[in-house]
Amino acid sequence: MEANRKIAVILGACALVFSSFALSANNEEGKAAPFVSCGTLTEPQIAAQVKSDFMHNRLPRWTDEKAALGKKAVAWVNDGEVTKTETGYTVPLVVRGAKSDLHYSVAVDCQNNTVTYNTTK
Repeated sequence: MEANRKIAVILGACALVFSSFALSANNEEGKAAPFVSCGTLTEPQIAAQVKSDFMHNRLPRWTDEKAALGKKAVAWVNDGEVTKTETGYTVPLVVRGAKSDLHYSVAVDCQNNTVTYNTTK
């Protein structure tokens, strides 16, 4: 009986460790979503689309972000920091709220029409 209890404790501990690794891996992968066709857009237009997408499509659905920001969130992108990549753009997004600020490195994939929000520190 004692051996079974030890095995159960060890298996439980392993499950917790592996689930925490999986959770942190998911957080690092970011949150992907569909995005507008962006192949012909300029950097300022990409920045505007990212801000709009976050404020109107993502923030209303992402409860953790809403709670962290509080009321009156405002999205901001420095157009000069939008970077062209092989498949689209990288956009540094800052969202300021009453409680805190959130920072994202946003990957816009113009080939697949997707956007991925990766949190940064």
